[in-house]
Amino acid sequence: FQDRAAIPETANIESTDTITDICNRLDGMPLAIELAAARVEALSLDRVAERLHDQIALLSRHTTRDHHGSLRATLDWSFDLLTGDEQNTLLAVSTFAASFTLDDAAALIGRTGAEDLVAALVEASFIQPPDGRGEYRMLEPIRQYATWHLQNTGGIEPAQQRHSSWAADYAQQAARHMYTPREPEAHRRLFEKRDDLLTAIQTAMNHDDPEPVLRILASAGRSLYRAGLHDLVAEPAWWAIKHPAATANDNYPMACFGALFVGWRYTTPEEENAVIEQALALADQAGDVRAQSEILHYWSMPPPPFVPVPDRDQQKALDRSIDLARQSGESRMEQSFLLNKALAQCRLGRLDEAEAAIHRAEMLGDGTIVQESQWLGRRAYIAILRGDVEAAIDLHEQGAQAAEPAAGYRSARSMWREVGLCAI
Repeated sequence: FQDRAAIPETANIESTDTITDICNRLDGMPLAIELAAARVEALSLDRVAERLHDQIALLSRHTTRDHHGSLRATLDWSFDLLTGDEQNTLLAVSTFAASFTLDDAAALIGRTGAEDLVAALVEASFIQPPDGRGEYRMLEPIRQYATWHLQNTGGIEPAQQRHSSWAADYAQQAARHMYTPREPEAHRRLFEKRDDLLTAIQTAMNHDDPEPVLRILASAGRSLYRAGLHDLVAEPAWWAIKHPAATANDNYPMACFGALFVGWRYTTPEEENAVIEQALALADQAGDVRAQSEILHYWSMPPPPFVPVPDRDQQKALDRSIDLARQSGESRMEQSFLLNKALAQCRLGRLDEAEAAIHRAEMLGDGTIVQESQWLGRRAYIAILRGDVEAAIDLHEQGAQAAEPAAGYRSARSMWREVGLCAI
């Protein structure tokens, strides 16, 4: 880039950083770097960097007379060599916000033969070969070319809406593993697809279609909260559950649960209670025991840091949520709720009742990695309250080790933090 743009090697640090940023945003694509460098003389280095949001326009000024004189001309030439099915697949997978698997591509294009089509695109250098995890990716200049092509053929809105529907399906499939030994994996998968989920949510809002947002909230609201994305999702969440068409959607009660999780910082207690009451009423009407249990449990044990000592009504709601979890047959959900009950009893100073709740949770059978770490954490909390700091440290260390296989799940980090606090 420096040679083509005639920038001296003694350029200042700011220029060097800008060049590095340009090359990174062009994904190291040689032709794109060559063409971007050629524009520096006319536009300046900083102006080239500013215009990289539209790489096709920036790099499509003909600098030579042959068909390789612009990025768009080069990609047009290569695109025309693809079959119709390969072209359609390229345009479809360009809507992925990040990397994707063959299963993702097959689900998005909705047809057989996805493996052969993606392989053909790899051979044509439109898609990068899969990494060690089987993830494919598209270089940013090619992604922008595909977007430009969709925009100029009237296909951008249908393509974005198909992606939005795919993201909602993906969230629902991952959510099936909640309260199972694969729960940490489900949270990890949702975290890795966070850019696609956020893109799908924005697309749905742009088209005034709350359905994909409701499905994502119902399936992944808690995961989005745990991933620290609540600031980005809160506004769309409240928009979706307040939409005139929202209450007629089957996902509405659990979507309210997801919206409460990601949006509790952005609402008033009165508004929150109104949403809870409406969601509970609809869940009861639909016979959705799980939704009733989740929403009641949220109300009785809201997310931190605002977790006060539960009052009498909240204690009743907590017990009712545990009963409903038992009725739903979700033993691991019942375990999770019992562990939260143990925490509530600790805050009330009822340590024997807390011990009993933990014992009930353990008797339900093998919990998830996360739950095992949590009940060790609860026992450590009880040990602290009883004044046995050494036992608390030992229990927290066990809990941290138990949570480590959860691939960075928040429980592992919080366990190690608590070990330090106990030691202090």
